[in-house]
Amino acid sequence: MKKIFIEILCIIFILSSFISCSNIEAKTANCCRLIEDESWLSDVYIKNNSIYYSCYVTVKNTSDKNVTVKLIGDLKEEYDTGIIKETTLCAINDESSEYFNIPSNEKVSFDVVFIGTLQPDYQKYDFLKNNRLLFPVTLEQITETNY
Repeated sequence: MKKIFIEILCIIFILSSFISCSNIEAKTANCCRLIEDESWLSDVYIKNNSIYYSCYVTVKNTSDKNVTVKLIGDLKEEYDTGIIKETTLCAINDESSEYFNIPSNEKVSFDVVFIGTLQPDYQKYDFLKNNRLLFPVTLEQITETNY
């Protein structure tokens, strides 16, 4: 009987963990979103042992709260092809900050840079995609404040 009680408690705990995590993600996803047709890869260049992905991104905040987010770029494709050492990179703005403030119910555009570390034996080729499509970018919510 005690064993069944413990198993039921474990199941309740696991289910409540899943529910709370999914609520956080849904809130983040519903609050701000990247406007893909207003975001693109502008330039790619190498300096020392780093590769710089310059991008123009537009983010829309649909909530009635000011939000601070981080932009996380998914560069798994570049990692898999042996270009960079990281699979994800955080965008930085002109002030070298990873944090982007998005006012409530507004659409804001930024010039950002994702900086990765080159693999020592990367193959040189044209890093700028012909279509200039931006790699996948996830918005990670840091804070939320009222007006």
